This record gives sequence, structure tokens and C-alpha cells, in this order.
Amino acid sequence: MNTKAVPGTAAEQHDPLSQLELVVSALLRYGVLLSALTILVGLVLLVMEQGPQAVMTLPRGSGFGAGVAPSSLHDLVGEVSVAHPLAIMDIGLVLLIATPVMRVAASIVAFALERDWLYTAITVFVFAMLMVGFAIGRA
Repeated sequence: MNTKAVPGTAAEQHDPLSQLELVVSALLRYGVLLSALTILVGLVLLVMEQGPQAVMTLPRGSGFGAGVAPSSLHDLVGEVSVAHPLAIMDIGLVLLIATPVMRVAASIVAFALERDWLYTAITVFVFAMLMVGFAIGRA
């Protein structure tokens, strides 16, 4: 007897794996939306603070004085806490980068729940390479 849920039926809607797939797709969709909204808020604040000419000189230097991009998440959070528009835009970019990384992490869980150990191992390797890339890029 076939134990797979038929797409669109009530059985499929309660299947934990299909629920996880919905969570993963929502994670991507809402992560990109949140990122875009965060960047837009930062851009609006920048224009309100410095006027429309700020958009023409947007690359570091016209923003909050230092002229240097934050080099760590701690520095970035510190800049956001004092409401620097460019730092808010940077948070949006961090969210945009983090969205597919979180998707890879969710895929590890999904493959493990399916007991598909080959794809779980491959996805763990991809996630590890992402983390190594972030660590090396920070150095």
C-alpha cells in the first residue's frame, strides 16, 4: 500500500515533511522581503537625513563620518543602535546573505527527517563550507 500523501489532500497538509518544505519556502520568501524592506527603510532614512544628493554619493564616506564599513557584526549592531542609515542598509544586506544560509540549515533538518543520509551529509558539508567561507572572509 502506498503511504505517500497525495498532493493537495488533508493527509499531505499534516505530513511533517511537507510542512517543513513549506517552512523552508516561507523562510526564503520572507527573508528576502524582510531584507528588501530593511534596505528600503535605511535608504529612506538616509535621504531624510542628508537629502537626495546622498544617493549619488552613497558609497561610504558621506554617511556617519568614519567612512569605513563595519568589519564585524558587533560593530554593525553598534552603528544601528545609534540609527545610522547606512548601518540599517548593511543589516538588510546581512539578512539577504543569511537567508539562503538558513535555507541550507533547514535543508539539513529536512533531509535528516527523511532519513536521507547521503543528502544530509552533502548538505552538512555545504553548510560547513559556508561557515568556513564566512570565517576566512572575516580574517
